[in-house]
Amino acid sequence: LCNQLKDDTNFCKKLLRSFYVDDLITGSMTVTDAYNFVVRSVNTMNKACLPLQKWKANSDELNKKLIDSDINVSTVIGKTTKVLGLPWDMGNDCLSINIPRCDIPNNITKRKFLSIVNGIFDPLGILAPITVSLKIFLKRIWLKGYSWDEVLTTNDQDAAIKLLGDLKNTNTISVPRCCYPCENITSSLIKLHLFTDASEDAYSACIYVQSGNDSNYSNRLLIAK
Repeated sequence: LCNQLKDDTNFCKKLLRSFYVDDLITGSMTVTDAYNFVVRSVNTMNKACLPLQKWKANSDELNKKLIDSDINVSTVIGKTTKVLGLPWDMGNDCLSINIPRCDIPNNITKRKFLSIVNGIFDPLGILAPITVSLKIFLKRIWLKGYSWDEVLTTNDQDAAIKLLGDLKNTNTISVPRCCYPCENITSSLIKLHLFTDASEDAYSACIYVQSGNDSNYSNRLLIAK
């Protein structure tokens, strides 16, 4: 790909870093820039017999331009879709973390508790303040030497029920997809702020993106762990 695009290394780099397996995920500051990137990406990948299809955008104007264009692409119109497994509300431009239905089982075992914890898909760590308590409890019952299907003691059952009850009462959480919403942002106006902390039970880190200048700036959580 880079050999084919020696005249434009910036486009080549953006196209390469926008792929995750066979999904292309990218963004632009203007509709015109986004449209031009789509057109050039489609033409470039067609040369390799790797057609890009099923484009989705949070801009009605961009969707219309793609539909009216002469490039052979299909545009998916709708209010919600998924981006690498995360629900994306294109109307509000937000990503969501769905809390799985949590029916608290009778006679909780290590296997049942682990199954519930592993059922939470949260690659960005948005639910880290909630899931860390579940993982700490899982570590504690692991150290107690429970077998996989051994019923927890009464005290551990009560603790597990409380934690799962808190999870069950948590609603779907949405976060803005765009990390730097201020207009006319350049790389010199974007900063990453990293915070870390640790205790005997766990350690954590989170990264915030600050964009803008003194009169107009925004802080957004990028990822947590």
